[in-house]
This record gives sequence, C-alpha cells and structure tokens, in this order.
Amino acid sequence: MNERRQSLKVNHPFQDRFLLEIVVLIFIIINFLLALVLYLKTADGIGDLTLSLTLTLGLVEFAALGLLYWYLLRSSHRIAGPVYAMQTRLKALRHGDLTVALKFRKNDYFQDTSESFNECVGDMRSRVIGMRHTLDALREATTEGTEPAKLAAQLEQEFHYFRTE
Repeated sequence: MNERRQSLKVNHPFQDRFLLEIVVLIFIIINFLLALVLYLKTADGIGDLTLSLTLTLGLVEFAALGLLYWYLLRSSHRIAGPVYAMQTRLKALRHGDLTVALKFRKNDYFQDTSESFNECVGDMRSRVIGMRHTLDALREATTEGTEPAKLAAQLEQEFHYFRTE
C-alpha cells in the first residue's frame, strides 16, 4: 500500500483548523505583549514609536508567524498522518482484508493505538483462520458420512466470539 501523500497537508480540515487556532493565538499574544511594551516605553517618555520601527516590528512578527505556521504544519503531520493511515486500514477491514497492519513513523503520535489495532486485527485473523479450518473439516466429515455435530458446535463457538446484536 503506497503511503506517500500527494499534497502538503494530510487532512486539510483538521490541519487548517489546528494551524489557524494556534497561529491566531500566538498572534494575539505577541501583539498584546508588543502593545504592553510600547505603552510602557511611551508612558515613561523614553521615546516615540517611529514608522520604521513599526514596519520592522511588523515584518519580524509576520516572519515569526510564517515560521510558526511552517513548524506547526510539519508537527501536525504527526497527528494527521496516523489518523489518515488508520482510516485507510479501517476501509480495508470493512472490505474484509484481515492482512492489514498499521505502522506509524517513529515520531508519530498514537503509537499505542497502532499496537492495539494490530493486535485486534491479528486476533480476528486467527479466529477466521480457525473457522476456515473447522469449516474444511466439517465439509470433509460431511462427505465421508461421519457425524459433523462436534465440528458444527466448534464452528458455532467461533462465531459467538463476534458480537453482532
């Protein structure tokens, strides 16, 4: 299964909202602190706020916000990537593929979720393999004319593992 993404963002709605919330929060904090510092400087009569200083501070602030946006975008991949991988594996499971495995990158979040998912799929795969063997034995017993009741009971027990109601 090819895991290479084709765009910069993995999950656009999540990452757009995540980035916007953090960048706006940082923007508000920076401007509040900047306004406080400028107010304290002008209140003490230390100096006037010149146009060049204002432009410089604005450029530095937007450069810092751009760097912050890029950093957060890269960091959000450690969340959005595992969610995307989980969604693709769940779709495969829905279509009956019990060979799927979930492996995240080394620094991704949700490593324990990956392990739990793989254990769950492994258990289901083992049970289905057991049911196939029992069904094969049941077919063989039926063609040989022997009593298949014991094998049918074993197969029924395997099916009871799965809750459907």
